[in-house]
Amino acid sequence: MSDWRVGQLLQATVDSLSPDGAIALRLGTQLLEGRSNLPLRPGQSLTLQVAQTGTPVVLRIVPDAAAGADSINRALRQVLPRQGEIRPLLDGLAGAMRAPGPLPPTVAAFANRLLSSLPDIQTLVVPGELKQALHDSGLFLEAHLARDSAAPERDLKAMLLQLQGMLRNAAAAPVRHDLPSSVPPTPDNADTQTVAALQHRTDAALARVVMNQIDSLPRDASATTPLVVELPLRWNDQPAMLRLHIEPDDTARHEKNATPGWSVWLSLEPGDLGPVHCRLQLRGEQVSATFWAEHETTAALFQENLEKLGLGFKQEGLTPHLLHCQTGKPPLPAPRRHDVLDERA
Repeated sequence: MSDWRVGQLLQATVDSLSPDGAIALRLGTQLLEGRSNLPLRPGQSLTLQVAQTGTPVVLRIVPDAAAGADSINRALRQVLPRQGEIRPLLDGLAGAMRAPGPLPPTVAAFANRLLSSLPDIQTLVVPGELKQALHDSGLFLEAHLARDSAAPERDLKAMLLQLQGMLRNAAAAPVRHDLPSSVPPTPDNADTQTVAALQHRTDAALARVVMNQIDSLPRDASATTPLVVELPLRWNDQPAMLRLHIEPDDTARHEKNATPGWSVWLSLEPGDLGPVHCRLQLRGEQVSATFWAEHETTAALFQENLEKLGLGFKQEGLTPHLLHCQTGKPPLPAPRRHDVLDERA
């Protein structure tokens, strides 16, 4: 335990419980004794986050989005009111890094690491880089932990959990008002308003990742589940977001001997070009792409380059079918409905 750090994720199993709240957790070959008032059961697997080191050590249970229906509904009640866009957090971290020391050094160093880990949008045209970005999106953190017992270094959810713990500790530190401006920031003299704002944005971003995990869970045993993922990235050294919604394309389900297909929705806001949306439809080797740009000049720019896109598809062995761009907003996939209220009397 001496080498544990705040925000670190651990995989544990409940070894035993006592009626008075005493609990024994097994972490690999280590048995850890503590106390909890949560309704746990022997043999239950837990993902834990180190919330406090020293004496006592405080561990927090990380909700698993791949749990049963009751657990999912409990998680939904927690994250639905708190979820928010991820982009404001990235912008806030970037702004805090440009300001003269509003963050404790450890938080500033970690924020710099998080922002530096974001992939550049130019690299995502490489299939292997896009695959790695999807793996690091936070959707698969619990699967990684179950397999490797350690979070990937650049996993978004793991990094947000670490940042959340650091900001919580910084917010709990005493405030100093008697220091000259020349004194570098420490946990007890950092800008409390900046820390509080980033803490709120981190909570909202983390809740959004959990929501995307829940939205990507199977609806039933026979259904093919859509994959909903938001990828933070860098566009001209500025934070940006790419949202992906991947699902089976059943538009040709009534056609005889129709080849199963896939539909991919992409949404991003590339700098001054404004919001851009795209729907890619792949059926066998035939591909179609429809773009929507909310700025007329951006739509015209995309329309002028559709021929190059078609040539690119052909170089990859695909047959372009329909390539089109228009101004406006698309009919994006409807958000998944969640029934979290029990209406029975």
